[in-house]
Amino acid sequence: MFKTGELSKQKIRRFVLPLIALIVLAAITAIVCAAVLGKVVYIHDGETVTTFKTAKLTVGEALEEAEIIPGEFDVVDPALDAKIEVGMEIYITRAIPLTLTVDGVSEEVHTFSKTVEALLAERQISCVGFDTVLPAAETEITSGMEIVVNHSKNITFTWDGKTEIVSTLTNSVREMVAAMDLTLSEDDFTEPALDTPLSDGLEARLVRVT
Repeated sequence: MFKTGELSKQKIRRFVLPLIALIVLAAITAIVCAAVLGKVVYIHDGETVTTFKTAKLTVGEALEEAEIIPGEFDVVDPALDAKIEVGMEIYITRAIPLTLTVDGVSEEVHTFSKTVEALLAERQISCVGFDTVLPAAETEITSGMEIVVNHSKNITFTWDGKTEIVSTLTNSVREMVAAMDLTLSEDDFTEPALDTPLSDGLEARLVRVT
């Protein structure tokens, strides 16, 4: 004869254990189905949207499987190590490569700015007074373009009995004198010499020899 407590335990085992086994089987089946069928994700690459089904676990693995490779300076959101979820929206923002030349010094840069003005603000490059920027500040940035910035230099220049601060975009004393339409005789000279590079704050003078 079974005691009442033992009989209850047997009934519990008879119903609970199969139920637990069924739950575990369902979980395993769901995992297997997800691995086999994959999860649908939406990859936004600029203006292109790709609907892609993947069984990969992370964003980086899914992009590699889809043969969509972000560049070194591109931004992926969610991050490459984020776990894939059903219906996930993946956004890739491509950095734009271009050449930036400031006062004769060039460098290759990558930017997310949309206009020349925004790029200069991003890199904290000011353009005021007689400074020039080409192309114009409102120009839309495109891949491979070249942006040239020249800052004017303030030179304290003395010539023909007067002294003024001259703002110039020229690169040497000779170029500045030529830009001012000053004519030098064979014996005239400048201090510093005509071939001296200009720098902001330089003091120069033209000496007339008679």
